[in-house]
Amino acid sequence: MISTKPFKIGQHSVSVTGLLRLNEEGSSKFLQLNHQSEFFNNIIQEFSKIIPVDEQRITTNGKWQNDPTFPKKVLLSFTINEAKSAMEPSSKTIFDNLGTLIERKRFTALSNYEYSSLIDESASFTITSYFGKFLPLIIIFLVSMIILIILYFLARWKNPEARNIAIFETALIMQDFAVDLTFALLRVHNTPHLIIPNMVFLVVPHVVSLLLAINILLSEVAMNPTFHTWFSELPTLLSICTIFSAIDILAINTLTSNLFGLKIFSAPLSQRSRDIILWGSFINIFAEDIPQLIIQILYFNSVVTYDFIPSLVIISGGLVIMNKLILRSYQALIRWCHRRDEIRNFIRDRRLSAGSIRSLRSNI
Repeated sequence: MISTKPFKIGQHSVSVTGLLRLNEEGSSKFLQLNHQSEFFNNIIQEFSKIIPVDEQRITTNGKWQNDPTFPKKVLLSFTINEAKSAMEPSSKTIFDNLGTLIERKRFTALSNYEYSSLIDESASFTITSYFGKFLPLIIIFLVSMIILIILYFLARWKNPEARNIAIFETALIMQDFAVDLTFALLRVHNTPHLIIPNMVFLVVPHVVSLLLAINILLSEVAMNPTFHTWFSELPTLLSICTIFSAIDILAINTLTSNLFGLKIFSAPLSQRSRDIILWGSFINIFAEDIPQLIIQILYFNSVVTYDFIPSLVIISGGLVIMNKLILRSYQALIRWCHRRDEIRNFIRDRRLSAGSIRSLRSNI
């Protein structure tokens, strides 16, 4: 019996981008090619014949990377463009059909063509749901933010005059270091050409921060009696502060914040040390934060899967740069205004003193 029901058009969907993985033979062949764009073009032509679909519906940005779970296999990125008319199958329909063909490659026409036969059928053409994969980390992040907000208001209630914003500054420093380290350990190997630059701009700034922290703390103990008295009451603090400050020189500022009115957060640093911290943080922007941001941009342009971890790195890096530029610029401006006022007062006092001397001489 011939059906008289009207043809149902699939629901419209926007362009869909997914990954497919080549088997070891295909990965080896792909890596040996001088012009890898030919591989992409040939496999797209084969897809258009097998599905079948207009060749213009399947495109690629030419991005590829080694699969982190199977380093000998290559991941390729393809995009199914949205339909231009209601009579064309939706991008989601094509995406699903291609995924089914790959999963059953041995029984489909994919295995009969030169390039499509090199696809690894054990890894379907899919979009990874990074939200679901990293949901526990997102929950931890949200819970941490709630805890920090509660701590901030508790600190503000306990000591309104303290620099309570240090709670967020310290948390941001720790979080930035954690995501940078996570990226270095788990993600940067996807782009071999970025491994060495990433390690250089991760290790060297922390070594510099460590040396500055040692210089500050030792000089304060030796030359600042008030700091020496404060430190002598907390003898185990020096080593902890030194290690903590290796993450970022700004971490020392937490000790001067007077949080909760606790003595441990009331370190009497000299102006010399405060200046070193201020300018050290500026140097750190150009020695670590901006290079790390550039590395993230290069990483984004070099991979086909930009997931939650590098996204968190670039967000964290941006927040750190904003914090340092805005707050430290404000501190530098305040410091400059203070020195300007001191100079003006000094000049005024000298003028008054000179005038007093002349007045005394005229009365003699």
